[in-house]
Amino acid sequence: MNMNSLEKRIASLSTELEKKGIVVTDKTDDALTFNKYGGWFIIQIYRDDNTYFRLLYPNFYKVSEIDEHKLCDAINRTNLEVRVAKIFRDNDNLWSAIECFNIDEIDFINNLEKYVELIKASRLKFTDYIK
Repeated sequence: MNMNSLEKRIASLSTELEKKGIVVTDKTDDALTFNKYGGWFIIQIYRDDNTYFRLLYPNFYKVSEIDEHKLCDAINRTNLEVRVAKIFRDNDNLWSAIECFNIDEIDFINNLEKYVELIKASRLKFTDYIK
């Protein structure tokens, strides 16, 4: 079976994660999921850009009866203050994401812990602002 470029990149990411002791729990054509660093993360890649990677931390905050203005203000303030990591709303949940350019999968994985720390910082900052 010949693998296409996207499949090769997913396989490479999976291998590099395993080298760091991280078990991939789910794979799709353009993403993989793992549970590490205290939560579930998704790595997305794109067919049209071999250097673009997105690290997602899904559903970290359930939006319930919060004033919409206060919610938007907390998200905006967090996004302004925490570099690189951005919070966004997906229906009734908040996600945090890092969008970055790396030379290749190895370069991305070598920076993974830094990216995770930035996502954690965005979560903490948001929870401070939403209080």
